[in-house]
Amino acid sequence: MLHFKSRFSSLSEEEKLIFVSFFLLFMNIFIHAICIVGIVIYAYRKKELKADVKKMPGAKYLLLLTALSFVVSVFYKNLYGIGIAIGLFFVFLYISFVRQHLNKNLFGLIIEMMIWMSLFINLVGLAQFWNISRINDYSFFTFHIFNSPKRRISSTFLNANYYAMMLEFLITCCMFRFVQVKKWKEKAIYVVIGLFDFFMLYLTGCRAALLPFVVMVPVFLFFSKEYKWSILSIICIVLAIGIIIYDPSLIPRVDDLKTVGSRFKIWSCAWMAIKDHPIFGLGPFGYSVAYKIYNGHVAPHAHNIYIDSVLSYGIVGVILIGLAIKQIGKDCLRLYKWKENEEYFALCVATIIIVLIHGIMDVTLMNLCTGVFILLMMNLSVLKEENV
Repeated sequence: MLHFKSRFSSLSEEEKLIFVSFFLLFMNIFIHAICIVGIVIYAYRKKELKADVKKMPGAKYLLLLTALSFVVSVFYKNLYGIGIAIGLFFVFLYISFVRQHLNKNLFGLIIEMMIWMSLFINLVGLAQFWNISRINDYSFFTFHIFNSPKRRISSTFLNANYYAMMLEFLITCCMFRFVQVKKWKEKAIYVVIGLFDFFMLYLTGCRAALLPFVVMVPVFLFFSKEYKWSILSIICIVLAIGIIIYDPSLIPRVDDLKTVGSRFKIWSCAWMAIKDHPIFGLGPFGYSVAYKIYNGHVAPHAHNIYIDSVLSYGIVGVILIGLAIKQIGKDCLRLYKWKENEEYFALCVATIIIVLIHGIMDVTLMNLCTGVFILLMMNLSVLKEENV
């Protein structure tokens, strides 16, 4: 703790603001949003914001996307889209500020804080699970997971799926620290916390959140040059898949096929909207507009990040996203050649894998906490620059 205090006290004023903003990520989405707006205003008053934006890869395309999203959302009276477009604008400005002040010491403190804060959000999640079980006359230790979203744990986040994606990210943070530390006692701490996170991930009942681990874990360990651990993880994953095939009931909510069927109804409705609005889409969370027009299954989004992107942003918006990803990707690839620090590139790749695989069945990236986290990971190349 003393070591942490000394490292924290060495931070600049800007770095402390960034640290606090990531701490608030685990508290309340509205407090976190106010903090982000405050930091953007702070950066603007210090006349740093314009220079910060210019230095962030893909920034001009992302800001154009927010402007397009806002105009389209206003045109179609998409209230979700208007709010998200404004939110994205501030988040992109905030991340450009974070990028310019990020360094290994600050990033290390943020990762450590997030790992330990996972204990806090998981205790909240356990309390919620106990209360849900009690109200519905189940014993806590039967670990019964309900299908209804209202009867699934969300901890300090808006719903169970956002909580699940954050847990996926936090597990990668534990893996990141596991390969960094050398002492087995320290490694054991991150293993225990990571397993606790995975247990809580199971209790969220979010099945889509389990799929990325099949790919993410061995890939992370491979790029971290932990080849023995990577092979061992593949063996464990194969064994786990075999056990699940033998007893499918181990998968949470395995008997709930209604949500699978509703996905196809949602995607069918989304496709009709895409055909009628291919150029500019309907704005962020455009499905909330589409289901009313086409009498589709009620949902806020298309439950597929790829379909939802086309529906929300249209061909023009997807092109802007593609151009931004191209620049961000080139920037991230610079981490690949960072010798003796391979785990940073591995962390970046692991979070991308989570988004791409989890995104097949859900759109959990548009939440403030998950969006800010992935954007942080996409800007880790600045850590390499300070060591050049």
